[in-house]
Amino acid sequence: MDIQPGLGPIALIVLFGVFQGILIVYFFLRSSASRIANRNYIFIFLILILLSLESFLNISGYMMYTLFLLNLSTPFIFLIGPLLYSQTIKESGGKPKLFFLHYLPFLLFFAYSFFYYLQPAAYKYDNLVKDYHPNAHFLPFTRSFLSDPLHIRGYVIVELLSLHLIIYALISFLKAKSLKQKDFLYLMIWFTLAGAICILLSEGFVINGVRYLPNPLPPYTPNIFASAFLYCITFYLLGQTFTRIKTEKYSKSKLPAEIQTRNASLIQKVMNEQKPFLDKKFSLTALAELTGISSNHLSQTINETLQTSFFELTNEYRINEAKAILNTDQLTKIEEIGYQVGYNSKSAFYNAFKQQTGSSPASYRDGSSQ
Repeated sequence: MDIQPGLGPIALIVLFGVFQGILIVYFFLRSSASRIANRNYIFIFLILILLSLESFLNISGYMMYTLFLLNLSTPFIFLIGPLLYSQTIKESGGKPKLFFLHYLPFLLFFAYSFFYYLQPAAYKYDNLVKDYHPNAHFLPFTRSFLSDPLHIRGYVIVELLSLHLIIYALISFLKAKSLKQKDFLYLMIWFTLAGAICILLSEGFVINGVRYLPNPLPPYTPNIFASAFLYCITFYLLGQTFTRIKTEKYSKSKLPAEIQTRNASLIQKVMNEQKPFLDKKFSLTALAELTGISSNHLSQTINETLQTSFFELTNEYRINEAKAILNTDQLTKIEEIGYQVGYNSKSAFYNAFKQQTGSSPASYRDGSSQ
């Protein structure tokens, strides 16, 4: 018989994981600041959505209508580790060197996978039957070239993929140890590590179709893990949002207007005299330590009295500092000025400058020199 598509419990769990992933991506795309700060996370979530979508189609059987998607997501797993490590470097205030080399495994395996992608639909259908629907009939097919001419797919999937994720999770963990604010980053690292181990235990240690170690995990563990990852991220973000709302509501009831005014003057004095925003690791917590104001009251004062957000306030001071340098210094490279005033990347500086002034740093410098 043919594959009979249907929505079983596992397929529904995975499908809802896809919806969770879409909501997470929307959460991080809400503002330009969030898009810039969390760009690597966004790409990771998009990959997890792709993995979950393919798992849903495989388990439910609907993949028979979209066979061109079969195994399409596999090479993209090679991007998760480098993206996570890139985000760790970014949050550490570092500047990656020759980072494009980290993406070579993805590029090489993606190119090699076209031997599989270009196979006839009947071949892919038979693969779907073999892996997910063993009660269905196979289809006859002919092909003009091998899907794995070098005989490496069995080792790349899943042993090499798993080890790749494990290595990047570990080096990201070691790099992140010096960070003060790392809860979300650690969550991403631990889930990446756990996912790699689950894939290795459940689908690894199979050579030429022979399993050398038993699978200690329940069936479909690799298929549901990306969705489980997305569920947990959603719960974490919801928890953080509810905590922030509750904290802000509690703190607002205890902060009179005259105290907010005094706090605002202190904030402006510290920012103007000490210029802590020049530090790439500048944060609300750092400003709270310098002013002696609690983070909650500090955030409330910035929002209500200064009529801005902490991120916008930081950008305002950094861009004003950059404008002062551009007005007097015609020699220093513009991207170096961006680093001097506290930005981690050229693109973040350019975007913030354009948003604040309506022009690029180069155009502003040219105008000030006339």
